[in-house]
Amino acid sequence: MPAKLVHISPQVSRDLHPQADLAFLPGIEKTAENFMQSNIQGMANQWLLDMPWKRPVAFMMLADLVQPDQPAKEILEIGGNLSYFTYELAKHHNYILVDKATHETEDNYHKVETQIKKTFVHNCDWADFTSKSHYDIVIANDIFPNVDQRLYEFVDRFLPQTQEMRLTLTYYEDTSFEVQRLASGEMLTMRPWGLRDIRHFMTHLAQTYPSMCKDIDQSQLVYHDYSGTLFSNRRNVIYLHIQK
Repeated sequence: MPAKLVHISPQVSRDLHPQADLAFLPGIEKTAENFMQSNIQGMANQWLLDMPWKRPVAFMMLADLVQPDQPAKEILEIGGNLSYFTYELAKHHNYILVDKATHETEDNYHKVETQIKKTFVHNCDWADFTSKSHYDIVIANDIFPNVDQRLYEFVDRFLPQTQEMRLTLTYYEDTSFEVQRLASGEMLTMRPWGLRDIRHFMTHLAQTYPSMCKDIDQSQLVYHDYSGTLFSNRRNVIYLHIQK
């Protein structure tokens, strides 16, 4: 089956906004109230409120999974943080969340587990997580390759273990970041992935997994500066959906 690739443009966001807000915004707002009353930090839920483009992206990635009549699936999410979708996925599916808890303390995750009455969180690096041999769906939203550049390693490990993978990939042009190496305190100037890197990765997918990643729509592999219109910086985002 051809992999689905969608470049998140202002038009794509506008087209999906009404459906996304109708489906999700009341639940996101209710989750924000719950977090405030329960003293739970959940940055991902706040981002869904503060960054309107994230709701249409979530609609593309997750709308079918939060329908009440959906059969339970084995779902692994990497770096999902805490949000309205944490509750929905954990309630309706056999859901595992692997998150390093960089935005919140681990106690916040335990509070959510207590509310849902399920144990499903692993606060660790995905590379250290002991995974099962099979999942129905693996999800990673807004992690690769902007937060974690180990995209090749991630896909090569988990794609053989799942029937379906849903990713958003973030890339930039004409951008660099100053970051600090924790071990030494040394300041580094790092260039995030750009369009050339994303195209090279798509070539890797097509060559390594031809049965799942053939006929990728190359017209979606573009870069436009949407800063000030769709995003607050020079990022671009594409949604990649791979199925066996």
